[in-house]
Amino acid sequence: MKLAAKIFVVLAIQLPAVTAFAQAKGISEQKPVSTGTTDVAKEGFAKVEEDKEKDKKEKDATELQIAAGGLFSTGNAKAISVTASSKGRLRRGDHQGAFAIAGNSAATPEKKEDGTTGPMKETVRNIQGLARYDYFLTPEFSIFFQASVRHDKFQFLDLRLNLDPGVAYQFVNKKERRVWGELGGDVQVDWRNPPAIRDQNVEKAAKGEELLETRETRVNARAFFGYEEKASKEVGFNSGVEYLQGLTDPSWFRLNVDLGVKSQFSDKFSFATTFTLRYESEPVAKEKLDVIGAVNLVYSLY
Repeated sequence: MKLAAKIFVVLAIQLPAVTAFAQAKGISEQKPVSTGTTDVAKEGFAKVEEDKEKDKKEKDATELQIAAGGLFSTGNAKAISVTASSKGRLRRGDHQGAFAIAGNSAATPEKKEDGTTGPMKETVRNIQGLARYDYFLTPEFSIFFQASVRHDKFQFLDLRLNLDPGVAYQFVNKKERRVWGELGGDVQVDWRNPPAIRDQNVEKAAKGEELLETRETRVNARAFFGYEEKASKEVGFNSGVEYLQGLTDPSWFRLNVDLGVKSQFSDKFSFATTFTLRYESEPVAKEKLDVIGAVNLVYSLY
């Protein structure tokens, strides 16, 4: 009985202290529905900002490649060709820059009237370059400006300059897959080779056709669709289709198609097979269609 009395006294003394401690720590506290602060909203917005920053970092990219290839044959079909290129892309947050340069050269034996072949004659020589900047208004939507130049001996182009402002939408933008489309304008300025144009104008004058100018400017509408796929760590595919429609001359249009398959055999090296098609409705040279195929050894710095 005395023991029970002692326990009762101890509990009676400790109970107020335990209750006060619980109330101070909020153990038994019933919180109101609203505390009158914006802490919850602040935490919510902070989470959204974190997601946006994470999304931006996942889309950041650093790419730089150089490639070179060629073909050499003797015997019944003599030919020699070389190709070299480099391209890169850098994205940080809302900003993205890209560049590409390429050169192609080829030669085959000159055929004589008696059916024999003469010395090697150059049949392909062109140099191309492109620079581009994108600003992403949203993760999927960007505005861009790109400029490209081309020198092509057999298209009689001393220089072709294209200035292309526009908008782009990324339907899919992941490391293993990119799908995007572009719409915009194009200003094309051609500086043509004067001796070649004179020869062309002699033929056109004899046929009663309109003579060519050594310099021509066109204003066009431009549409582009691109697709890149990394099927596996070893195999990748890329493609692009560009269409230019003349606005100053509605009868003129140009279609460019690029296809490529890359096979990776080490962390840095890969083989790339590319196919390029260029069609122009009213070319300066005689041929409307140019087709180029190449096999390159590609070295990826990043």
